Amino acid sequence: MRWGAFSSHACNDMPRLFVAVKIPQPIQDQLRKLYTPIPTARWVDFGSIHITLKFIGEVSDPQVAGIKTALHTFNTQAFDLFIEGVGTFPKRKPPRVLWVGLHHQPKLLTLQAKVESALGALGFPPEDRPFSPHLTLARLKTEKPLQQVTQFLQDHATLKLSPFHVTEFALIKSVLSPQGARYTDVAHYSLEGTDE
Repeated sequence: MRWGAFSSHACNDMPRLFVAVKIPQPIQDQLRKLYTPIPTARWVDFGSIHITLKFIGEVSDPQVAGIKTALHTFNTQAFDLFIEGVGTFPKRKPPRVLWVGLHHQPKLLTLQAKVESALGALGFPPEDRPFSPHLTLARLKTEKPLQQVTQFLQDHATLKLSPFHVTEFALIKSVLSPQGARYTDVAHYSLEGTDE
């Protein structure tokens, strides 16, 4: 794996970090076509859409250095992914998150497990729920089911997009604002090899 450039904007006190796979622009463009006017929905910035592998949270500058080193200590093969299906979280309550799913890919699960293990060695606790690969499309503020959400799920139930090749993952800084989260790459890590 190789190091990516460290952004000078990622040095603020107590940065809020996460690890993710970024989505290539051609897939971003296809996902933009899913936009649907839904009351209370705040759609993501499709240019920043990603698969979260591990949310770390706020950390000190010395911890950032340790995290960067830890994520450099393992190798994982590159792999193909494709988007398949749509859904909402939580499952048994009014929806708060609208998402698209990812076809089962063991190498993605392996990558996430290695990220979790590497950061666990630094004292960052594991997630309290199983890894559920997805891409968040929109966040909803509603106390009751919306017909528009039901219609969206019906309209895109058979969604399947073209495969894309994952060759790296990234450590990313998140800054919250009234306009939504703003992301800055801290470091990139290349994956090894290619699928046959």
